[in-house]
Amino acid sequence: VQQQGSPGSLTSLRLRGQRNFDTALLLDGLRVRDAGDINGSAASLMADLVPIALDRVEILRGAGSSIGGVINMIPEVGSQGFHLTAGFDGGSLATYRERLQASGGSERFGFELGVNRLDVRDGIDGDDAFGNTGFAGRLQFNPTPSITIAGNLFGNIANARVNDSPFPLAAAFTSTQRF
Repeated sequence: VQQQGSPGSLTSLRLRGQRNFDTALLLDGLRVRDAGDINGSAASLMADLVPIALDRVEILRGAGSSIGGVINMIPEVGSQGFHLTAGFDGGSLATYRERLQASGGSERFGFELGVNRLDVRDGIDGDDAFGNTGFAGRLQFNPTPSITIAGNLFGNIANARVNDSPFPLAAAFTSTQRF
């Protein structure tokens, strides 16, 4: 994972040294893609991706030179009874994270809901604000022991205000003409 600055800036995910669009991203076995990406990858979604209510993450490296690998995010399945978890974290760069997760179910039915909010007030140079609210849900119905009907929902609302200071090529854009 490579991030080009504060949270919210360009982020790339590469496996085995391949290009970032050579890594497939799956959510419960279904490919996540950006419809506007000519390569059909999820590269533009990486900066805003916040894992919520996940049971596990499976990483499979590619066998040949054409694909770096596959990352599959498996959501949690609601367990017996009702469960509620909440948390709050704070750290450097004026970073705060709040999360709330609820799950429940019975032998034939299960649900999982999660919300996560990430706020970065300052950023690396003190002027890079970023906010990200992600939510996920899963509803599962088991009519028989061998049949499972499930639906997943994953959403994200993010905003970033990153600046270009310090500018990497400041000398290239100054002119000192003398006549």
